[in-house]
Amino acid sequence: MSKPLHRETSRRTFLSLLASTGALAACSSSAGGGSTPSPTTSGDPGFPRTLGRGFATTVIERRPERVVATADRDQLDVILALNVRPVLHGRSGDYQPAAPWLDASAVAALESSSMPGSFEPNLEAIAAARPDLIVDAWADETLHNGLSKIAPTIQIKLDNTDTWQGAQRLAGAALGVEQQAEQAIAETTAVLAEQGQRLQPLAGQSIAVAFVEGGELVMLPGSEIGARTLTELGLTVHPTPGEASNRYSLEKMGDLLGEADMIVSFDYGALEEQEANKVFRSLPAVQAGNYVALPTELATACYQESTLSIRWAASRVADTLLA
Repeated sequence: MSKPLHRETSRRTFLSLLASTGALAACSSSAGGGSTPSPTTSGDPGFPRTLGRGFATTVIERRPERVVATADRDQLDVILALNVRPVLHGRSGDYQPAAPWLDASAVAALESSSMPGSFEPNLEAIAAARPDLIVDAWADETLHNGLSKIAPTIQIKLDNTDTWQGAQRLAGAALGVEQQAEQAIAETTAVLAEQGQRLQPLAGQSIAVAFVEGGELVMLPGSEIGARTLTELGLTVHPTPGEASNRYSLEKMGDLLGEADMIVSFDYGALEEQEANKVFRSLPAVQAGNYVALPTELATACYQESTLSIRWAASRVADTLLA
């Protein structure tokens, strides 16, 4: 499934919520928010600093002390990977009580607020938490600018080219703990290298990352979020046609997957349809028993692609591929 690149939030609803919480009067803002940060003499080395890119370019005047993660996905992961305790995080309902790569009891002890929608932050709760930094991801410009009226806001990911390493470094820079960010990245990189050694028997094989969703075939290139974990494990991801979309007609399944040595699918609820498809069942990789379906939690970890989710997933992906 394609990672959502934006969240649909009515501009009128969004601005009315901000006004009702008094957030429009907040003094902190990103450059994209249309106001100029006030001069400061915080005396904190390295601050103020400007981070991000495009509309998500953000000025952070002083070292943050009250951090909010808008959701319990990679926004929360990058903070916890730095051993920073957020004052609030959004509770999407995706995880009960927490993602499997997090300490459930520790997350349960954190302050949280329910989210109005799966990708819609709780603006009133965020404003009430009085943050001096908001960590968000995948926002459009309107949403980012609105959050920035509450406090300086970083977008750890804007599109599918943004990596977990870049997201972790951005969070570390925003919090003034770059060394901790590099340590967290190094720990995950070491796990990937260790598990990559285990996967040497699969080296050189062409592994297609593909699954059926919504009556279409989704096929991911090795540079795409979701499949990048396999690439980072040293595996060769089967090439895609290189078209703008990763979605194809099921009729093309034989052409697209016929030369793959192995097929890795994600279980997003359509495996039964996929495995019942006659063309799929006749594929050489499937006929040879070289077909693996990753369970939903592993697929989610690869798609969420954070320092912590990848660290947790690497050995489990390797176990599944080698079984």
